[in-house]
Amino acid sequence: MKNTFTPDFYESLVKTNTDLIAVLDQTGVYKYVSEAAESVLGYPAHELAGKNSLGFVHEDDLAFVVAALQKVRTRESLPLPLFRMRTIAGDWKWFEGKVTNKLEDKAVQGLVTVIRNVPEQVDAQSTNAPGEVFYHALFYNHPDAVFTLDGEGKYIEVNAHVSQLTGYSKQELLGTSFLQYIHPAYYDRAQESLNRANQGVSHTAEELSIVTRQQTEAIVCLTIVPVLLHGAVIGIQGIAKNITKDKEAEEQIRKQAEQLNSIIESIADPFIVLDEQWRYAYVNSAFAAYLGKDTEEFIGRNVWKLSPELKTPLFYKKSLEVAATNEPVSFYETFSELSSAPTTMHISIFPFMGGFSVFFNDVTFEKELQGEFEKLSLVVSKTTNGIIILSQDRKIEWINSGFTRLTGYTLTDVLQKRPGAILRGPETNKRTVSRIDDQFALGIPFSEEVLNYRKTGEQIWVKLDVIPILNEKRKVVKFISILTDITDKKKSEHKLLQLATDLYKQNRDLQQFTYIVSHNLRAPLANATGLTNLLCKVKKESPMFDEALQKLKISMRRLDNVVSDINSVLTIRDSEQVAAKEQVVLLEVCQQVLASLKDQLTLCGATVNVEIPPDYTVHTNKVYLYNILHSLLANALKYRSETRPLEVTIRCRRYGKSSTAISITDNGTGMDMEKVKDSIFTLYKRFHPHVEGKGIGLFLVKAQVESLGGRIKVKSKPDAGTTFTIFL
Repeated sequence: MKNTFTPDFYESLVKTNTDLIAVLDQTGVYKYVSEAAESVLGYPAHELAGKNSLGFVHEDDLAFVVAALQKVRTRESLPLPLFRMRTIAGDWKWFEGKVTNKLEDKAVQGLVTVIRNVPEQVDAQSTNAPGEVFYHALFYNHPDAVFTLDGEGKYIEVNAHVSQLTGYSKQELLGTSFLQYIHPAYYDRAQESLNRANQGVSHTAEELSIVTRQQTEAIVCLTIVPVLLHGAVIGIQGIAKNITKDKEAEEQIRKQAEQLNSIIESIADPFIVLDEQWRYAYVNSAFAAYLGKDTEEFIGRNVWKLSPELKTPLFYKKSLEVAATNEPVSFYETFSELSSAPTTMHISIFPFMGGFSVFFNDVTFEKELQGEFEKLSLVVSKTTNGIIILSQDRKIEWINSGFTRLTGYTLTDVLQKRPGAILRGPETNKRTVSRIDDQFALGIPFSEEVLNYRKTGEQIWVKLDVIPILNEKRKVVKFISILTDITDKKKSEHKLLQLATDLYKQNRDLQQFTYIVSHNLRAPLANATGLTNLLCKVKKESPMFDEALQKLKISMRRLDNVVSDINSVLTIRDSEQVAAKEQVVLLEVCQQVLASLKDQLTLCGATVNVEIPPDYTVHTNKVYLYNILHSLLANALKYRSETRPLEVTIRCRRYGKSSTAISITDNGTGMDMEKVKDSIFTLYKRFHPHVEGKGIGLFLVKAQVESLGGRIKVKSKPDAGTTFTIFL
């Protein structure tokens, strides 16, 4: 049948309803109140509109009502718990009802409450109502998970914390068995607890594990209280306190305690803990073994009575001092009764709340060794050699005064540092360093010669002798390094090497001169001799005489040229002829060379690019530098290509800290380097027969560069040009 009721019908129905109907916004403010407000509370409906409904609720019931209004936002409806509201007369009335979520309903857009007064119920239970309120507050607001079970262990009611603990909603839990959420390993214990509750026994299960909805374990402490009526169990109340974090903390503490005990037991030296009455609280196995007893014999017994051998005047005095000042102390004491021979101990006493910890370190051997070491130190401190004592990881522990005199470093400068990190420098040979490191790692005696640096930065050559010190297990515990100054020896070796190099160069020059004498001098001399003999035989009036005389002049001129070349070579090779070096502005020298060749460069249409900063200087001999650049530019002119204009580029660059590279590049005829690379700087070698020349220019350039302490390099390709690079 179709609904034909009019809006007036619904309005009349609401007005005549004795239940109080209201629409609240999300904060509890009245948006609409039915006419029943006046008959139920005494307030006209229009006076309540716009006011907060929670202001009329009794303060003891307010938390329940607020919680209901918040929860209903995530569901359709929710019953309102029993609560009190203030009337216009100032007294309180009890109400129950229901709240419905109509926030999404466009026609309502609020929370609809329907409440009714329940005076009969409250009057009938007037003496119990406050108790029920308190019980209600305790059940639902308890910080732990509180629940009610029937006799079979099924959930009848749960608070919000049960859902938080298990991960299941209230609707999912109600009617299900408490046991189905118990971890299988704890099932029997939980069943026993349930049986005891049904027998009327209140008790606490200290530890039970439940499985949450997320399949994780939660450890709870469960308190079970049976609900009795006329002596019979009608239900079971339970409180589950989540102790998972507490158990995790306990486990962590247990592991840390085990770890700490393991650490203490691993201490090789004797160690004890005493309480405030000087009784043994802990003894490690090393201490027990030292006194020849079991660890159990010590605990709880007075240290001075059980171990009188420890009660020396100094140890006893220091112990009382720590007790009085609560400050730690360390000292050495010699015990005569601990072993067959006097034993020296380094003792440290540390106070803590409730007692003292005492560490014993047997230093008898170290004390004896120290005495021997002091004697040895007296000897090594007087030697001129540098002596270093290194730890197992090669860090400096001690140096003698000879090391300071040798290097300039004091013990404070080098303590706990590796010698290599201090003494090595930029010119120290890396292969030698690697070889030293390898031999240190092998732990064998070795010797090396290495370039080191003093504290001032001055170079010093030393002979390094390293001796490893081994313990009874053949393990390296120390290294002794002896440094001997061999700088003078190395300088002598360097001079001998330089002399050998110079002799080699002189020998090479002699070979060159031999070649010159045997080939270049012999030919013009032979011609001159023959022509002289001829002139003696022919008459002066004869045409042959004039012709022979002319040829004799040519031979003598050639002879003079050869002698001049020999003089040039000898001048360069004679180091005493080299002028002193000075700071030379490179661009100025280039400009002077270009000025001397200006006519030839202009005549052939050459282009010269100079890429040199105006303030760039070189420490060299200016005359030699001029001759070198002049010869190389003259060569570029002489061997230019006939098919393209000559282009020359002069560049310089800095390399290293104080070295210069000067390059002269042309686009001339070039050379086949595979054919000429071994003889390009050889005397009287020529590679362009079609161009006039003597074959001495590049030889002189190389000789001049080397006399300046430099070197020259050439790159060239046929018909692609040549680049000469001078390194000074």
